[in-house]
Amino acid sequence: MNKNKVTVDKYDLADLEQRAVTSDAYNFEKIHLEVENHSLRNDLSEAKGRNYELKKENERLQKLVGTLQGIIRNVDEFLHKKLGINLPEKWLERAGLKEPSKKAPEISQELDRHKSDELGGPHL
Repeated sequence: MNKNKVTVDKYDLADLEQRAVTSDAYNFEKIHLEVENHSLRNDLSEAKGRNYELKKENERLQKLVGTLQGIIRNVDEFLHKKLGINLPEKWLERAGLKEPSKKAPEISQELDRHKSDELGGPHL
């Protein structure tokens, strides 16, 4: 052994070389996982933002539905008081103001829409 050189057994050298290769592979994997982790954190942040926006929109739409249901309820009451008639049950069901009847199976939406057009009613 001199000051600038070290003598290593050839088996130890092979072991050191193998460890260096393994270390390089682990370092590469670590860098890859750090990049992936950063990307996933960005995705999570975006998803949280979108989730917040959707919750706010859902709240707004729920208020709107409540308002529209109130209007429909008022129209139904007005028609009942003034003319002695009510809105068709199907319209109240569509507006979520009445439970669907347990009658015969539902007919197709297209046929149902056609009937609403004939009656001049809303597509709720």
